[in-house]
Amino acid sequence: MPEVDDYVVVDCTKGEGTEPIVGGASTTKENRAPNARAGHWRHEWGDGDERLYLEAQPADNSAGTPELIRLAVKSDGLSEAITELTVDTSGSDHVVTVNVGDGAQGIRFDNSDGSFRLLDGGGFGIESDGGGNFTWYMNSLSKDYQNGPISLE
Repeated sequence: MPEVDDYVVVDCTKGEGTEPIVGGASTTKENRAPNARAGHWRHEWGDGDERLYLEAQPADNSAGTPELIRLAVKSDGLSEAITELTVDTSGSDHVVTVNVGDGAQGIRFDNSDGSFRLLDGGGFGIESDGGGNFTWYMNSLSKDYQNGPISLE
């Protein structure tokens, strides 16, 4: 369903401007998908310096079936995301990634091996390899934990 200010293609069932119907949606330079290829889709909300985008596209940026779904805050449609949530279904395993502040802070879940990574902007956090092994990052030192008590030095 078109929303207010969307561009649409209008046709008339009886010709000469009578009984108009919406025949489809159209894009403009501002609301097109990043590379305007088949399988790319984008919707934008807001204006100003921070806009919300919902995007879908193939993982390799080609034409085809969307495999990446991204919810992102950007300054404009072609700039890098300020904050984003990405779901990647391109491989046999799905990956969910959240990046905040130019990728400096974020979390990543990968169901191929059960691994995850949680880091803050200063590089502090925890990483799991999915096999019961954890690495803690704190104060510029890392400490591995493998099936035993944690001792901090």
